[in-house]
Amino acid sequence: MDESTPLLQNQDHRLPQKRLLVIFPALALIQFTSFLDQTAIATSLPAIASALHTGASISLVGASFLITSTSIQLINGRLSDIFGRKLCLATALTIMGIGNLLSGFCATPVQLFASRAFTGLGAGAINALVQIAIADITTLEQRGYYFGIVGMAVAFGNGLGPAIGGLLTEAAGWQWSFWFVCPLCAIAVIYLLL
Repeated sequence: MDESTPLLQNQDHRLPQKRLLVIFPALALIQFTSFLDQTAIATSLPAIASALHTGASISLVGASFLITSTSIQLINGRLSDIFGRKLCLATALTIMGIGNLLSGFCATPVQLFASRAFTGLGAGAINALVQIAIADITTLEQRGYYFGIVGMAVAFGNGLGPAIGGLLTEAAGWQWSFWFVCPLCAIAVIYLLL
């Protein structure tokens, strides 16, 4: 690269179309899982509040998740530069899966707040890392298209989450609004590492 080459035209990490068609379903699944997790408990909160006797502090379930989710996004770019995007995504999915597993076993409000905060670390990392990965492997001309694909996964996750969470709460109990995300995390990790 010399002084006459614009910085934005020098993209050495661009992948061929065949590789993109393999990678983007994985990224879309990861983003779908993250947003499904974020929205599924919304319809379960009344049942959780009743079971754990949280009262008005039930809003801390979402607040603890959002605080850690937001705070972890700042350092993900650097961590993924050091350890690699794939490893960081797999770690974030694992953290989110373990956090959801723990959330379903909570017996006190404080345990639930702590487990949701832990889950937020994974979900926040996922949201940032998927965007970073897309920017890494696509050119500027391709990004709009591929961000659109991932945006559809976000829309499906946001739309289906409350319905799935409500159905599972009615049919099997509020714990399942957390637990159903765990197999999706495992599938996403396996797909990502293949």
